[in-house]
Amino acid sequence: MRAQLDTTQLSPDRLYGCPMASIITEPTEVTADWLSETLNLRVEEITAHEPIGTGQMSRNFRFELIADKMTSVVLKVPAEDESLRELAAGVYEREVRFYADLASSLPCRVPECFFAAIAETGGDFTLVLEDLAPAQQGDQIAGCTPAQAGLALKNLALLHGPTWNNPELASHPALAPHDSAILEEIYPLAHTQFMERYGPRLMDHTGDVLEALAPHTVAWVEETHDPFTLAHADYRLDNLLFTADSVAAVDWQTIRIGSPGQDVAYFLGNSLPIDVRREYEDTLLTTYLDALFDYGVTGYDLDQLKADCALGAWSGPFIAVLGAFAATDTERGDEMFISMADRSTAQILDQGGHPYL
Repeated sequence: MRAQLDTTQLSPDRLYGCPMASIITEPTEVTADWLSETLNLRVEEITAHEPIGTGQMSRNFRFELIADKMTSVVLKVPAEDESLRELAAGVYEREVRFYADLASSLPCRVPECFFAAIAETGGDFTLVLEDLAPAQQGDQIAGCTPAQAGLALKNLALLHGPTWNNPELASHPALAPHDSAILEEIYPLAHTQFMERYGPRLMDHTGDVLEALAPHTVAWVEETHDPFTLAHADYRLDNLLFTADSVAAVDWQTIRIGSPGQDVAYFLGNSLPIDVRREYEDTLLTTYLDALFDYGVTGYDLDQLKADCALGAWSGPFIAVLGAFAATDTERGDEMFISMADRSTAQILDQGGHPYL
């Protein structure tokens, strides 16, 4: 069953949700009255707030409340660094539009959005989201179990299935193609910085693969795909919240139209330790295909999925390099980008190389 997408061309400075509420960019600005407006219920008191998550491009805070029918919400706001806000304006707008226009039409598990707003410049935005606690964030560095990977891939199928070859995707403003000219300028700088910063700490194979792929970045991004879907494009453990029998996806700043194999390969290559992925990869690919079939997608088999994953596997090193370039430097961030690059380049080599190698 294809999802009915809202493709309305929306003003970039529109407030989504309560029209009387203003954009908040700092947790200290949040008041009980402001939350009452955004949530459309009476908030008697904010009892506490704390930072949560490991976001590199923006910040998340949990607010505990005394209110009717709600005890907590999550506030998502831009990074503290003003220059990073300017750089990230485009991805901020993609996420705001995802929650405002697309999320409610999809059966995959995502937080409910109570309020979404973005300024005309794109650098300032506010999201007020459902708090999914006690679900626990995945650990990108430690990796996940095969069982958790299976849950994540089933949820991913519920993103891909409803948008499978949907022509309406191309008309949605959140899914406009990235400017290849900007990428052609930025990626070489990001690649050089990545190798200078992390080169001595990478596994032996990683640097060679990164060097070989770098000249083909724009050609890879401009590839057309059949089939195509709405892609999360950063579907990995730090952006997934797990319970014992469910998973929800957050951080929708990188959504795009792409191959389903990109999301699948990126998740498997980054989220499982190398030896675990090698042992369970075929089983997990079948889990994903079965979930697609249950949703109603037919005619897509394991051989085609593997071919799409072979090309899509470059998502891992590609996003690791660009992410390290854009994100605020942290010790955990460094470990994360190194593990992403090592695991995903090993995946590329395990698949017999890459079309651009």
